[in-house]
Amino acid sequence: MNRRYGTYYQGILMEEYDTPAEAYKALIERTESTGVFHELKVIEEDKNAQSTVQIYTNFG
Repeated sequence: MNRRYGTYYQGILMEEYDTPAEAYKALIERTESTGVFHELKVIEEDKNAQSTVQIYTNFG
């Protein structure tokens, strides 16, 4: 299975990435630039089966 990773805001997929490192970097940049927390999720082959990766960061 080839996993993809996505950044989400309010349950909406914003962007997809090939590696968790790329997705995490984008998550941090997006959260810092907007001041709004975004989620990082693993996108399974079946788009309806997603598992959430909880990431807590302190900005401020």
